[in-house]
Amino acid sequence: MANPPLTPPPTGTTLDWRIFRDWLYRLWRWVTITLPGNLTTVEQGLTFGNDAFTYSSAVFSASATGDGTMGAGGTGASLVGLNVVLAAGNTSGFSVPFNVDTTITGWTSSVDTATAFNGTTYTIPVGGLYFIDLSLLYNTITYVAGGYGACRIARNGTQVSAGLNQVGIADTSSEYKNVHCQVLLICKAGDTITTLGNQNNNGASANTLYNGGLYNNFTIIKVG
Repeated sequence: MANPPLTPPPTGTTLDWRIFRDWLYRLWRWVTITLPGNLTTVEQGLTFGNDAFTYSSAVFSASATGDGTMGAGGTGASLVGLNVVLAAGNTSGFSVPFNVDTTITGWTSSVDTATAFNGTTYTIPVGGLYFIDLSLLYNTITYVAGGYGACRIARNGTQVSAGLNQVGIADTSSEYKNVHCQVLLICKAGDTITTLGNQNNNGASANTLYNGGLYNNFTIIKVG
């Protein structure tokens, strides 16, 4: 039998533990039975005795099996996201031209709670404070003295963070170059975030990002 519509207690409500227990049970039943295959957003704050319970922007996804499992890998209700999060990697072997800031394409997201990333550009879904992190690994190449590999983070086309790995003397053998940058940034809804690479090797030629495993990473987390 279908559950009646769930009405969350008002924000700031002080609850007897029995009421709190009953409401949590009804929430579980509502997610696992009433909403198979759908999404709902719950944004409330509760007080139980002297303890505060808050959950904001929690998005639940429920399947028709309704086994009540919350978390990745569950066959029933699963917690899709508590916040705005992007985690992406790049195994495309992207080619970075010589001495030119170049927007990196070919990212593949493993987590994108707001469905806001197209493999090149992340569009901020809601305004707030964001932590943005980028790491790249350039393939083995022989660098001249002063040669470098670099990475950049840009908002709306303007660079806001950069990282550089530069050699002081000419390399005697080919080597990888790892670069990293990060920034804490206040963004507005609709702002765009892109990643860029730049490198100066032993000649006016391109160099590629390493195409294996976990070495190129792009992460965005809304923290406030």
